[in-house]
Amino acid sequence: YNAKENQARFQSLSDRSFAIGNLIGKARYFNPALNITDFKKQWYKTHPEFDRKNYSSRADGRTTDKKFSADTHSLQAELREVKRKLADFDAEKTAAIEKLKPTIVSFDKDFVFSEEILTAAAFAKLFDGKAFSDFKAGIQNQNTKNSFLLEWRATVKDKVEEVKERHGELLARQKSINAKIVSTNFIATHDKLKNFNIPDGYSVSENGIEKIVGDKSLTVSRVPAFIQAKRRNVDAKTFKYVLAYLAENGTWQSLPTTGAEIIFNARKLIDLAAYGLPVTSTNANLFVDYLDAYKVANEKNLPMSLIVNRCGWHNEFNSNGKYYFIDPRRKNFISDAERNIEIVVDSSKTFAQSLKSVGSLDEWRKAYDIAKKSPIARLIVAASVAAPLLNILGERNFVLYTHGNTRGGKSTCLLLGASAVGNSDLVNSFDGTNNGLLGKAAETTDYPFFVDEKQSADARLKEQFQRFIY
Repeated sequence: YNAKENQARFQSLSDRSFAIGNLIGKARYFNPALNITDFKKQWYKTHPEFDRKNYSSRADGRTTDKKFSADTHSLQAELREVKRKLADFDAEKTAAIEKLKPTIVSFDKDFVFSEEILTAAAFAKLFDGKAFSDFKAGIQNQNTKNSFLLEWRATVKDKVEEVKERHGELLARQKSINAKIVSTNFIATHDKLKNFNIPDGYSVSENGIEKIVGDKSLTVSRVPAFIQAKRRNVDAKTFKYVLAYLAENGTWQSLPTTGAEIIFNARKLIDLAAYGLPVTSTNANLFVDYLDAYKVANEKNLPMSLIVNRCGWHNEFNSNGKYYFIDPRRKNFISDAERNIEIVVDSSKTFAQSLKSVGSLDEWRKAYDIAKKSPIARLIVAASVAAPLLNILGERNFVLYTHGNTRGGKSTCLLLGASAVGNSDLVNSFDGTNNGLLGKAAETTDYPFFVDEKQSADARLKEQFQRFIY
């Protein structure tokens, strides 16, 4: 609600009545006395397109986000309990220190070594140095033996650690709960995060990510970031992840799919700074720890896609051996018992673009009606459209090699064959390296693979031509 002063942010949300209503609803949830009448009048006046129905249903303070409401109630109850224990601790501290202040006639051993006085001295040592020093001086004045004082101080030291640990646990618990409340509120106002969990020991807000260490915190990142999705490569048996972070303009930016060997390695994670992720050599280790904790906390929540290194037919996605044809031009999904799983092709953009349709089917048919009078042209088109059928028909692949005089139409026939399944970008040249061509051939599994101008191949490739083919 206080963000109404930040006009830039409100302008960016002007078309999101649901989001505005949600924010105000939560503001009223935490402060029932909040008066939003003036704000509503101002908002309606300056934003006539605002959806009042959505706004009213959200801004009446009765948020319909049950998970947010339940989590907040639980955390607030925990916080109240911790604050009560801290208040009890403070009362105990005050009463204990008071026991050291009255003038005492005798500092005999039974008295100064009693549990009550040792505890009082421990509180004074931690929170009231003068009271502790005065009491210690009284012991020293009435007991000339130095060993007596040394023994007492050693005993008090052990008691100090007990009191310090008890107090530290309460402060750490309070810090942790506050961090969870901040994270819960942040998640509730960002749809991209609503199904995810913030790992224990971390606080995530618009101010960034902090790691909670006891009653203190370490800055992990100056902006919030999270793992958006997980992808498993069914060919390489490896995992990749998609990271996202909140940019300065208030929008979530997704990074390119990145291997686990990079995002969980501090030295390699820094490379993602080139895409805007605020990671440096200073915070890289903390960032990796956070991402690992986030992955563990959301193992069942992360949307998972499967990655394949090649296009075409696949039957390794399920136990029934059903075949799926993977096309890099569109989103591919398979269905299991619970959900649809997206299949992502880890191929070059060039190949996907080479399959893009251009022109019109009617014009292509007119051109083919003329070209099919040539047996070679017709054979090449037939071979091109046959390629995707070979696998499911149980037939082996084949090589169709044409040769002839210069300007005899060989390249034109190749372009015609390519046009049956894509465009001219499908046609490769022997100008490339052997490994480069092999990589492209693997990428185009179950698609026709076109190579023009064998005579342009270098001497080394010509020698390996048979090896390349087979």
